[in-house]
Amino acid sequence: MIPGVAFDRYGHRLGRGKGYYDRLLPQIPAPKVGICFPFQLIEEVPAEAFDFRMDTIIAQ
Repeated sequence: MIPGVAFDRYGHRLGRGKGYYDRLLPQIPAPKVGICFPFQLIEEVPAEAFDFRMDTIIAQ
């Protein structure tokens, strides 16, 4: 499970800007699940080519 500041419906994640998860996630062969509160789901997260997408997002 991966935390984030915000997520969008395409699986893009807004982190804290240090790129830690973007470097770590490609090395882990497991589904990537973003976890957040409903208010953290937004229309669109600005994404770059190197940003790693979530396989699914759980908002509770």
